Amino acid sequence: MKIKRLLFAALILIVSTSSCLAQDTAARKPDLHISRPNEVAAGMLLPLGDFSSTHFAGFQVEYSRSKHLFGKRMLPETRISYLVTAGISYYMGKKETVSGYPYLYPGYTQFHAYGGILVATGAQINIGLTAGPGASLYN
Repeated sequence: MKIKRLLFAALILIVSTSSCLAQDTAARKPDLHISRPNEVAAGMLLPLGDFSSTHFAGFQVEYSRSKHLFGKRMLPETRISYLVTAGISYYMGKKETVSGYPYLYPGYTQFHAYGGILVATGAQINIGLTAGPGASLYN
C-alpha cells in the first residue's frame, strides 16, 4: 500500500515538473506578421425572399487582392489599401410540378468584378467598400 502511494506521488511530481518545463518563458514566440496580398474564399449561399421559392442553396468562389492586409498580422503601418475582388456564384434551381408536369427551374449564375478600398480597423478586422460591374444569367 505504501509503495502505491509513493509511486503515485512520484508520478504526480514527474507530471508537474514536465508541465513546468514545458512553459519555458525563454522560448521564442512566432512572428505574427504573416500577411499575404492574395485571398481565395469559397462558401455556401442561401437564397432569400422570392428567389428562395425557385432556387436552392448555391456556392461561391471569390478571389481578392490587397496590399498585405490578409492573414495573421499585427496592426499594419498603412491602414488603408486598395481592394480588388472577382468571383462567381451559382444557385441550383428547384424542381416543382406545374399543372401535373414536372418543371426544373434553371440554374442562376452571377459573375462580378469589384474594386475599392480596404481599411484595417484592428489586427484581425478589415472593412471593405467596393463597387463594380456584375453579370447574371440563367443556364
